[in-house]
Amino acid sequence: MINLSRNVLCVALIGASVMLTACGGDTYTADELKEVFPAIAQKGGVAEDKAVLCPFQRMLKRSGILDNDLDEGSYEIRNKVLTEAAEVFGCSSGSCGTAIGYASLAQGNWNTLDMNRLHEAGFLSHECGLTFELGGITVSDTQRSATLARLEGLAGDQGRLSFDDLMVTKQEICALQNVEITVGGETEVKLIYAYLGGTERGYVTYSDVDKFLHATMPDFKASGDINLSLIGDVE
Repeated sequence: MINLSRNVLCVALIGASVMLTACGGDTYTADELKEVFPAIAQKGGVAEDKAVLCPFQRMLKRSGILDNDLDEGSYEIRNKVLTEAAEVFGCSSGSCGTAIGYASLAQGNWNTLDMNRLHEAGFLSHECGLTFELGGITVSDTQRSATLARLEGLAGDQGRLSFDDLMVTKQEICALQNVEITVGGETEVKLIYAYLGGTERGYVTYSDVDKFLHATMPDFKASGDINLSLIGDVE
């Protein structure tokens, strides 16, 4: 469980996030989030939960922001709670909330999402994962390592990756598994690129992709909320 001071900080962050969104302000920086949620500051400490396929949701779970709303051993979380947590971490409530709502309905739920059943999230689900095997329902260290090795090679001496680098890697995984890339799979890559600040800088760093795929807060994240409009600009 989170201690009282952490609870107060979480409530304050959620409240402030709503105000920032309404006023068009910036979201919290990576450093600010790591200060409040130290579990996401490095790969050690609190272990990632490999039953949660989405790296963003896996990071949320690891951070502790969901602890008071998750029963021990359970992955079922209310849509509203998950949407508010996602907003604190920089995903607009309109975009993330819509996706969470659709995924929960695809799972057969009305207002809750099973985070360990993201492979049953309708068109948002996809194969040729960056971190899981074909048909896999948990994170695979083997697949993740292979993905990162390929990306490290593409990053070169500067350690930078373009959106095309990420997409080429994704498409190569799809080709090896003999499956077609889907809207969900393409959106995954766009979300990663946007969240790690690719639309602002024209690149993302390999080290940040490595951190993110390990459910760790990157050194640099987007300064504004991730939304459908921003994702649409990724190319």
